Amino acid sequence: MQLSAIICNKQKSYILNAPLFAHCIFSIFLIIIIVSLNTEEAISDQTVEAPFTIIVLPDTQHYSQNYPEIFIKQTEWIHGNLEQLNIAAVIHLGDITNNNAIKEWEAAVRALDLLEDKIPLFLVPGNHDTGPSGNRRTIETELLDEFFPPSKFEMNSWFGGVYENHSIKNAYYVLDAGGIEFIVVCLEFGPRDEVLDWAGRVVSRHGDKKAIIVTHCYLNYDDSRVGEGDAYSPHRYPHKGNDGEEIWSKLVRKHRNISFVLSGHVGGDGTGRQTSRGDNGNAVHELLSNYQLRLKGGNGWLRIMEFLPDQNKVYVRTYSPYLDKYDERRKNKFELEFQMKH
Repeated sequence: MQLSAIICNKQKSYILNAPLFAHCIFSIFLIIIIVSLNTEEAISDQTVEAPFTIIVLPDTQHYSQNYPEIFIKQTEWIHGNLEQLNIAAVIHLGDITNNNAIKEWEAAVRALDLLEDKIPLFLVPGNHDTGPSGNRRTIETELLDEFFPPSKFEMNSWFGGVYENHSIKNAYYVLDAGGIEFIVVCLEFGPRDEVLDWAGRVVSRHGDKKAIIVTHCYLNYDDSRVGEGDAYSPHRYPHKGNDGEEIWSKLVRKHRNISFVLSGHVGGDGTGRQTSRGDNGNAVHELLSNYQLRLKGGNGWLRIMEFLPDQNKVYVRTYSPYLDKYDERRKNKFELEFQMKH
């Protein structure tokens, strides 16, 4: 009698605890899923929020002509800081050479080849890279096309395409940095109407990406866009192209995903910046940097654009690897609001 009761009690115990056991298993399973999702989200956040840097090389024309050691010092420093600064790309603002001469292009190649296969490199031609002896009497860029043909870039995953098959003078590239997708559109000096039309189609096709426009002439040192009658306007050259104001009207203002326009060319103190609003209310940061009028054609000054996605800010600094010195003045050290993380 007692033994039978014990057996019955054990069976009852098993029956009573079965739902509890199932509940425990379900709870453990749910906890594992939640922890897994949180871990993936944390990893995703870390990827998106990783700071990264874009280096901007202003006009190097005098380095290529007279001071090749300064040009090499710049690219050696970039190469040596790829990991420490998490450098995502290097953008050259044009006037790679001064007289569009073979010797100068050879000097530029020696410097820029230090970055080949190491990091995305985006180039635009300046007026001094165009036409015989860099006089811009034609729009031809034979030596740019010879020393930096599309074939030098097209095997890279970040290469997008070109307007003309033989030249990178009008080209676009895709860049994934810090979990943020960019499209970088590089345009000739004084881009033609048909080039701006092409660029507009490219930007629209990549509407899900943040767009950076790079062209040699766009902004003045007085923080205004280069326009009709300005000393540095492409209209002053035999083959007239669009100036900064026209590029703004025909291309930049129309597209909600354009966030930056970077340019060189203009003298004075070689710095300028303004933030404009596009037709869709988007902020467009327009930046000029060009230090060629300083000693030795610029003393190696370059721009460091540090993107901090977790703060939605870009910190811009100006540094010379040749002098190992920062320019701390406010026109060369500033921050910009840039919506990267929602």
